[in-house]
Amino acid sequence: MNGNGVEINLSKAFEWYSKAAEQGNSVSQGFIASFYYESKGIPQDYNKAFEWAYKAANQGDILGMSILSKCYQNGHGVKQDDEKAQEWDKKCEASIYGI
Repeated sequence: MNGNGVEINLSKAFEWYSKAAEQGNSVSQGFIASFYYESKGIPQDYNKAFEWAYKAANQGDILGMSILSKCYQNGHGVKQDDEKAQEWDKKCEASIYGI
């Protein structure tokens, strides 16, 4: 994904993250959510971004929490809900800062 030691290849990165995400790896699920949310080498799909972010966030993944918050804040892939967006923001901050 970042080109460390190889050329950047988002398609390959997505393929490998997908394999790990489908096996329940929360970090990979967060990355898959970001691929869908930000359209990194694949078509943007807010529904799939929400789905993967939800899985990742509920396992404590910070990236998943952040994307889930954005989904709720902007109504991307889910009904817009400022309260849930703030809730996930707080959980994300708590995870980052160990609060």
